[in-house]
Parts: sequence; C-alpha cells; structure tokens
Amino acid sequence: MSTQIQLPALERNLEVISFGAERIREYRQAQLEQRLHSVTNRLLATLEVDRCVEIFMQAVAEDLIFDGFHYSLEFPEPAINLHFGRQSRHQCAYNLSVDEIKLGELTVYRGRRFTENELKHLEKLLCVLVQPLRNAIMYRKAVLLSQIDALTGLNNRAAFDRDIAREMSLADRHERSLSLMLLDIDFFKQVNDQYGHAAGDEVLRVVANTLQEVTRSSDVLFRYGGEEFAVLLDVDSLTAMDVAERIRLSLKNQLISFDGQQIKITVSIGMANYLHQEGRESLFERTDKALYMAKDMGRDQIKVAV
Repeated sequence: MSTQIQLPALERNLEVISFGAERIREYRQAQLEQRLHSVTNRLLATLEVDRCVEIFMQAVAEDLIFDGFHYSLEFPEPAINLHFGRQSRHQCAYNLSVDEIKLGELTVYRGRRFTENELKHLEKLLCVLVQPLRNAIMYRKAVLLSQIDALTGLNNRAAFDRDIAREMSLADRHERSLSLMLLDIDFFKQVNDQYGHAAGDEVLRVVANTLQEVTRSSDVLFRYGGEEFAVLLDVDSLTAMDVAERIRLSLKNQLISFDGQQIKITVSIGMANYLHQEGRESLFERTDKALYMAKDMGRDQIKVAV
C-alpha cells in the first residue's frame, strides 16, 4: 500500500511555520529594542560614573549569569575601581572608548565559557552604555577641574570646603585623629615686587611640589588662596607637627632658581587638632589664629592651636 503526499498542503504548512518563525523573530527584536531603550533611559538619568556602571551591570544580570565584574577608569584622577562578586576562570574584557575618549575597562567573570550568543548580546548592551558613560566621565572631568588650582595642580578652595566636611565626618565615625594645617608664604608680596609675578608663580609651584614630596599620599593638599595652602592629615597633633617641621625646613633650605635669579623663602604654619563634634568654622578659626600667631611672632615658625 502506497502513501500519497499532498504537496500543496505540505507547502501551505511550511508557509505557516515560516510565517510563525518570522513573527517570533520580529517579536524578539521588538522586545530587545524595548529593553535597550529602557536601559538607555536609566543610564541617561545619572551623571555619576559609579552609578552608570552599576545600572548597566544590573541590566546585564537580567539576561546573563555571571560571577562578578571589575570596572576601572584611570583618568581623570582619582582613579575609579569597582569590584562586584568574584573572579572566575573565564572572563570577557572590553576596553571602552568613543570618539577617541577612553571610557575605562570592563571585565566580566564566570566559571564556564561565555557562548557566542551571550557575547553578542553583551556587546549589544555595551553599545547603549558608551554614550551615557562618556557623558558621566566628561561631567566628572569638569567637576574635578573646577576643584583643581590651575597653577599648582593642587585642590582649590571649593575642594577644601567639600573635603573638610567629609574628613571631619570620617574622623567622628571612626574615632580617629584629624589635623588641619594652614601654611602662608612669608613676605610673598615682596617676591612679586622684587622678582615679578612670573617668579611668584614659580614660587607657588615649588611650594606645591614640596608639599606633595613631604606629605603622604593619604594627606589632602589645597591651595586655599593667594599664597596660602592647607593640608588635612589623619594623624594626631604630634605627628602633624613633625610633618609641618619637615615642610618648613625643606622650603627654607631650598634655593629657587627662576630666570637667572635665586629666590629664598620661608613659611609660617598654623595647626589645630580636630576636637570631635566641633564645627568646621571652629576648626578653621583655631588653625587660622595659630597661623597669625606664627606670623606675629616673627614668621618662619609653627604654632599649634589650643
């Protein structure tokens, strides 16, 4: 007994299957576009680099199982290093950039290999990350530049107002020491009058460089304004006094060369140890009074506030 195949019916069934598969592909593509649009909107809602990466990785976790990730951005300083989860045997790493602007490196870790489809999907998601991440990095650069003194490269007055509040809060929370140092270049106006303002600028740069060389990386340095500098140190007053003396002697013993001229300077320094729970104005006022005491008593010396 033979079986006859109805070819027209078979062709109609294949057309239905083909039509159904096409509809499924269209539906999945629409879903993906909707997801990408939603992720983009969430990313564009923030200008914080950390938050931008966090939102992105939350979106990745909805579609992709992974054990951990690491994101690093070296510039602008201070560098950003975000870690989540753990490192595993397999990884996929991406150096992110757009318009020749480096956006950092993102590495995703997993115990088993990533499939080609998973990598393709991750790369589609990365396409929506780069522009919001670029916006966040450019904003971060602008904020950091607004808090950097252009002449010396130190933090400026705006950064001081921000950082002193943070450091006082950390000192209270962790019950640790905090000292504030204010430094003023003695007779700086005479330097400008005698050698010129370009020489005065060079003196300011030398003082800034000396502060960076003598202090620790954890100490926070500022050009507070004019010829006045500030240093925040998470140490007690005795240790801070040793640092201040090293700064004073280092600057006193330097011969600053500029345009064939030799310039010598001294500095006066006022210091105060933070009294837990005191206000910012109180700490600064006590330090400032100690500075003016050092200047009134002959300059080139250090005074500690009571």
